[in-house]
Amino acid sequence: MSLNFNTFTIGGEQGGGGTPINNQDITVTENGEYQAEEGYTGLGTVTVNTPVVNNQDLSVTQNGEYTADEGYSGLGTVTVNVPTGGGGLGTGEFCVKVYDYDGTLLKVQYLNSGETFDLPEAPTHTGLTFQEWSSTKPIVNNQITVVDRDVLVGAIYDTSSGMTEIDIEAPASTAIYCYMNGTKDWGDGTTDTNTSHTYSTGGLYTIKCNGSTFTSSINYNNNLIGSNSNAVMQYVLRAVRFSSNVSAIPYCIFLNCKDLKYVSIPKGVTSLGGFSFQYCYMVSCVILPSTLTSITDMTAFMDCRALEVFISSAITSVPQNMFKNCTSLSDVILPDTVTSIGANAFDTCYSMSGRKSIFPNALTSIGASAFANTYNIENYDFSRSTTIPTLENKNAFYLRTFSQINVPADLYSTWITSGNWANINSFYFIVKS
Repeated sequence: MSLNFNTFTIGGEQGGGGTPINNQDITVTENGEYQAEEGYTGLGTVTVNTPVVNNQDLSVTQNGEYTADEGYSGLGTVTVNVPTGGGGLGTGEFCVKVYDYDGTLLKVQYLNSGETFDLPEAPTHTGLTFQEWSSTKPIVNNQITVVDRDVLVGAIYDTSSGMTEIDIEAPASTAIYCYMNGTKDWGDGTTDTNTSHTYSTGGLYTIKCNGSTFTSSINYNNNLIGSNSNAVMQYVLRAVRFSSNVSAIPYCIFLNCKDLKYVSIPKGVTSLGGFSFQYCYMVSCVILPSTLTSITDMTAFMDCRALEVFISSAITSVPQNMFKNCTSLSDVILPDTVTSIGANAFDTCYSMSGRKSIFPNALTSIGASAFANTYNIENYDFSRSTTIPTLENKNAFYLRTFSQINVPADLYSTWITSGNWANINSFYFIVKS
């Protein structure tokens, strides 16, 4: 089966500007997956609006691939909505993307080095107060100057209530634990300082807590929200909007929360514990504020299979196993503050691809197998580096016959003979920029 576009314009107002799609075909498979013709470079929301399809959404990727929910069985018209901001996607070498806290793409533009990008107006959400843009490049007067690589920007919010808000789906007559200190409004008319609460009627509730710290009960067996039943505990939590009263998010806080969809982390939080998001299979976007400089232990996001977007402006290291098995991770650009990448940090991140200057110039060390099984990265670019990072072993990268490691011309002769880099150079992968 095939599904034809009407002619639409991506990146500009209808009828002018942007890039036309030119009636490209989408091939529809039985299980509801879509594949567009090669060469499509625009981004937008594609919606099938025939009633038989029940208005299912398709996700659009940069290379023109589309995916829809399982079970699609009808054909209909595909309409493309221009991402907020419009103004044309441009034809530059580098891409700037702006995301909302829940992973919504707000604006995208392609620019050349030296050109400036205007940030969009901050989104408004009921119950949230916008604080700042978290960006992998400095923001001056609401603009970003593109230098030599892609840029990611994400929106940061505080709660308008001044309390941490926790969305849950609680079963009836089951004790639900909230391991946060302070007074809790349990969302059913009950307010107290207790750690546990039993809902007489099952359903969706929002817990509001004025605390700033967490109890010592959060560990490998208990998360922010707990239950006497592990089967219940893993599927209760839906979303969390932290208040800026919180300064540190402890380890294991969301470990195994398989139905958690998003977490809003405000300016004021300074650290994130290890194992914090491990096995959170539904989280697709994480944006860290400028105040968060430390991820204090390993495997913070390991096995987050739906995680596509990670944005931070200030972390100083990528700990061991931090993104291991994040097979959907595609938008991640390390900020210039990162000095070390731990062992297996990006192991089996299949969706990552080569990006200009993927490595910060201040990087000093790379752990063993840090980029093992990253099949789609063809170019590991160190061309901005001012020093030669220590390489723990020669298997840090997944290298194929056409892979390249670009290094500065003035450091090349020293680089190819330095430590384990010399072992890689014996296979002729290292080249001058």
